[in-house]
Amino acid sequence: MTDWNYHRENMETFKQYWEEEVAKHPAFALCYRLQTVNFPASLNIIGSKAFSFCPLLEDLYFNSYTPEKINIANDAFDEHIFNTAIVYVPEGCVDAYRASSSFSKFKHICSIA
Repeated sequence: MTDWNYHRENMETFKQYWEEEVAKHPAFALCYRLQTVNFPASLNIIGSKAFSFCPLLEDLYFNSYTPEKINIANDAFDEHIFNTAIVYVPEGCVDAYRASSSFSKFKHICSIA
């Protein structure tokens, strides 16, 4: 097992240390223990299978006030994540995120308080 595989398989939290489009590829796929991701306000793309096989993913923090600028591939997350994960968004933005086509599959969207 390479060092990256070890870290990927044991990663529980990932904070916003990437550029706006780094999630275009499955960089976080197979992060079996990943539970929390904090996306930067500058994020505009989450690509195909970016977070596939992350079964424990439960807290997604989006810091953008403009959800319509974020493009999420239909298969960016495993299907169950859309039903179980909680999407946290800036205060006053819940309705905008719910109305956004990229976030319409998520069942749980609430304000960061």
